[in-house]
Amino acid sequence: MSAAAAKDRPVMKQGSISADIRPPAKPNHVALPKPQAKRTGNGNSSTKKGVVYTSHKAHNDVLLENVERLYFKKGDHIADVTYGKGVFWKKLKKSDYHCYWSDIVTHESYPHVENIDFRKLPYENDCMDVVIFDPPYHHTGNNQRQNEKDYQSIRTTPNHSHAMILDLYKAGMKEALRVLKPGGLLLVKCADEIESGKQRRLHIEVWLYARLGLGFLDQDGLQLTQVRNPHRHHQRQLHAHNNLSHLWVFRKRQRLSKTAHFGEGLWSVLSRALSL
Repeated sequence: MSAAAAKDRPVMKQGSISADIRPPAKPNHVALPKPQAKRTGNGNSSTKKGVVYTSHKAHNDVLLENVERLYFKKGDHIADVTYGKGVFWKKLKKSDYHCYWSDIVTHESYPHVENIDFRKLPYENDCMDVVIFDPPYHHTGNNQRQNEKDYQSIRTTPNHSHAMILDLYKAGMKEALRVLKPGGLLLVKCADEIESGKQRRLHIEVWLYARLGLGFLDQDGLQLTQVRNPHRHHQRQLHAHNNLSHLWVFRKRQRLSKTAHFGEGLWSVLSRALSL
């Protein structure tokens, strides 16, 4: 502070406050400013729409809507490689993104969906901001027949064991790693099941392969509880009926070093341990 400014500064008396610097009384008619809404990646307001939670009793579109609020940015290049009937996209403004929709089985009512195998995507390396991956996750059986109308699983994965379903996941996730930009997101939908009386923890197997086999970072995870309870297939119940599915959000590393993942060796050991 300059000497001139110090000279003009009001002098405080000992034990008192100068009237010149005493804070004014708070007027009771002035409304306090509202706190500004927190901005997310695509400009949506977390205050306006509420907090994003991990668990939802809803449909797939609610899951993707919440992921969008946290992670999507306007103009992102997004590949949904298992588009199906587009149930994920019902709540999103598709014009905000560059969308690439494909599936191995397409429908006449969805001519904009390309007929593409997610294991052999026609995209260049490091070109996508987001890849959405929701393949059939039930082995051949009652659950597969029950979901045929929505997922076409009998047509796409006939006579598939759980091990074969897992191989599809691994191939699709590996191809997604190729086409994702560094820092890009992979969204993987999966659910546990029972095969021949044994628990098959697919959501754990998917996580292990993403982290240890491919070197993805664990960004987030959401859970979806079915709105309607699943049908009973047997009169005698031996296990709790699974009405829960998982949506993993993995992030591709900016730079993949040799220590970023452990490769197929450790993954194979852990996978065999889960199948015992």
